[in-house]
Amino acid sequence: MGLDKKKKNILLVLDFLESGGATRINQELTRLYTDVDFGVLGAKLNGQSPPDEEFRVKRIFSYKIGNHSNFVVFALNIIKTFFHFGEVIRKFPIDTVVLNLPHSGLGVILNPLSWKLKKIYLFHGSVDLERKSLFDFNQPEDKKREQTFRNCLFRIKNRAEFIVQKQVMNTCDSVFVFSNYSRRLVRDHLGIDERKINKVPPPLSINKIFRRKISNVKKMRKEFNIGSSETVFLVPSRMEPRKGIHFLVDAVKLIREKGIYNFRVILSGLVYSDDYAYFLYEKCKNNSLYFNLNFIKRLERKELYKLYGLVDCVVLPSADLETFGLVTAESFLFGTPVIGFDKGATSEIIGKIDKRLLVDKVSAENLSNKMMWFMNLSPIDRRRIRRKSSPIIRKLLNRQLLKSKLIFY
Repeated sequence: MGLDKKKKNILLVLDFLESGGATRINQELTRLYTDVDFGVLGAKLNGQSPPDEEFRVKRIFSYKIGNHSNFVVFALNIIKTFFHFGEVIRKFPIDTVVLNLPHSGLGVILNPLSWKLKKIYLFHGSVDLERKSLFDFNQPEDKKREQTFRNCLFRIKNRAEFIVQKQVMNTCDSVFVFSNYSRRLVRDHLGIDERKINKVPPPLSINKIFRRKISNVKKMRKEFNIGSSETVFLVPSRMEPRKGIHFLVDAVKLIREKGIYNFRVILSGLVYSDDYAYFLYEKCKNNSLYFNLNFIKRLERKELYKLYGLVDCVVLPSADLETFGLVTAESFLFGTPVIGFDKGATSEIIGKIDKRLLVDKVSAENLSNKMMWFMNLSPIDRRRIRRKSSPIIRKLLNRQLLKSKLIFY
């Protein structure tokens, strides 16, 4: 496929070509901007194919990274991005580079071929804070402050992550964020100059989603063996501690202890931490929760859209560090209510729809009370929430505003 010399060439750089929020944002960008030609550079893990059909691009440049420790994977990502960027620029003349994550970003900014190019950073989260949340969850409370070798090594590595991300972002011409919460993280935690930060609506193919019609709901409920009177909750979330799935599991336990059984929770998401996933499975097993909790494989987008039409409510129990929440926006576009904690950027979206859907305090008890509140909502109240959610979200996802602010050249 030849390149159109009249169009600008934009290179999107990712750590990995895998499912996740950063990849999804970049996929949406390639479908939104039809007046530029996109290329994509990123690593793929063993046995993983680049998601070609999800990108509207001229070129996908990928390289393999085998199964190694986290540190080796990070180092390889930096080194291979550095060298592959040089190859890419010879085959795909670049006008602007869009960086998304610190490791691949460092590989790009270290390469002299990138120094005169315009660079944009799309902020998807603070890497050091996210790593700390996982480390803290796996550490007993009385061990967190001890000066053990493991604790000291983690603090050194995490400080290095912070420095790398901050340096990459400072090197870029502009940093784009998708929520006020993200703006505060970038400004106050990472210390990026306020003048460099631009808040824009997230890219999302709202027309494509909004036009979808969900059919055969009764058939789908039968496939999941769901009773006609059961309230069905969906949790489409990655399994890592900051996503708060443990609060959800404990909430189900509390609801069951009150003698309420006529509900179902379907959990679907990528296992980000094996230890955390095992912890969740054991908790469910020990408390006999599998009748009400169904763990299913991570769903492709089309399958997830079908589930939005099947369930009564989506629950996103992120405890913190949620920088936007595409799933929250998508759910509301379908008219499916979303329950979430009043934390991070999730509350910015839910609060615009109905503040009653927000859980005031991060706790399993408060989450269980909110889920029971929803179960007791009348059909009329549920329909009211459904009817008003989509128009509000469509206004929030202002594509013209996004295109007017996120200018690549």
